Amino acid sequence: MRFRQSVVPLGLAGFAWFFVAGCSPSGHPLMPLDEKSQWAYQVRSPLHEAVWEVAVEGRAPVGSFSGWRLSGPAGESTLAWQNGVLYAGKLSGTTYVPPIPLLATDQKPRAWKGQIIVAGAASTARANLEFKEEETQVGTKSVTATLSILTLTLEEGQIEIMTWFSSGLGIIRQEQRESGSLSRKLTYLSGP
Repeated sequence: MRFRQSVVPLGLAGFAWFFVAGCSPSGHPLMPLDEKSQWAYQVRSPLHEAVWEVAVEGRAPVGSFSGWRLSGPAGESTLAWQNGVLYAGKLSGTTYVPPIPLLATDQKPRAWKGQIIVAGAASTARANLEFKEEETQVGTKSVTATLSILTLTLEEGQIEIMTWFSSGLGIIRQEQRESGSLSRKLTYLSGP
C-alpha cells in the first residue's frame, strides 16, 4: 500500500496495502487474497478524508512471481506471497524493481535496494523492513496484530510506512510519515 501518488505506498487501497505462491492458494491469513475479495478503509490526510474500497481484480505478475492485481482509488497494486514473504511489484501505480517486501511470516528483518518508478521517472531507493507484535483495536474488538515497519530512503528524504496486519482480515491500519510528519492514515472498516 502507498499514500502519496507521486512517491510511495501504503498498502492496499492504494497502499498496501496493498498479494501467492508459496503458501495456500489465497496467500496467508495475515493478507488473504482471493479473487473478488474487497476491503473498505477510512483514509485521512491533513487535507482529505474519504472511504476507499479496494478489490482483488485477478492474477498478475509480481516480478517473477505469480500474484494478484488490486485496484482502488489510489491506483493499481500487485502483490504476491513467495516463501512466506509478501512482495509488492506495484503500489498505487508506483512500480518497485525488484519487488519490495512488505511482510514476512518469520518476522526477520529484511533489506531492499532497487528502483522506484513513478510516472515513468525512476529513482534509486533503499528500504529496511522490521516487525513486532502489538495489541490494537479493530472497531470495538482488541486483536493481536503484526506491525510491519517499512522505512524507505529516497533522494528526496525518508518515508516510514507502518502497517498492522491481522489474521483473516489483512491490513487493519496503516500510517505513512514523511520526515516524521503523519501524511496519511488508513483504518479498516470491512472486508474481505
